[in-house]
Amino acid sequence: MTTPTVDKAAWTLLIDDEGNDAIGKVTDSPEANTVLGRLKAIADGGGGASTIADGADVAQGATTDAAASSSVAEDTTARTGIGLWKGIKNVLILVKDALDTLIAPASLTETTVTVAQTESESGEVDLAGAATVMIYPPAAVEATTAQMSFKVGRVTGSRAQLNDEYGVKLVIPFTAAQPIRVPASMLPAVRFLSIVLETSGGVAVAQATAAREFTLVTRRV
Repeated sequence: MTTPTVDKAAWTLLIDDEGNDAIGKVTDSPEANTVLGRLKAIADGGGGASTIADGADVAQGATTDAAASSSVAEDTTARTGIGLWKGIKNVLILVKDALDTLIAPASLTETTVTVAQTESESGEVDLAGAATVMIYPPAAVEATTAQMSFKVGRVTGSRAQLNDEYGVKLVIPFTAAQPIRVPASMLPAVRFLSIVLETSGGVAVAQATAAREFTLVTRRV
């Protein structure tokens, strides 16, 4: 029996205009100008002059990248690399920063307010809407001083007596040098504030012998 001869060239599905195989052989190194050859060249980084715009241009197929920060968003920093990955990274970093701000422990700020000598009301202080949580009175006050009340306002230089929801003047009894914890609901979001020193009966007490300095501890709300 005679073994038939098979023309392997006839298996080619597509030939070029010169009669050559246009698909290429499935090998590690297919012919350069075949379809498989061109696909391999692209995969290996032989994409010619084509570039990927991502900050600085990256030659098509490049496998290296400039270092990307893991803690700082780089929206405005020219970097070579893969835009999708860095875009996702930037979003995650910005979300983390926003969450850190929202859940960070509330910071405390100390502000001093002074009742001048011969005066019963302090100067005005701008608390920027922060809540007062502690008050530290001075080491000494006039003997008849027994409590403090407050004047507040939205506009500097224009303050009025602070009352509670029932229209009753808010007061805090105190003694010299004794720290006072202020209830959260008393001064929750005040802008401009001054302190008025009074007797237990609500009569203003001028500080005849010296100026008196109070320290307010506030927390942003």
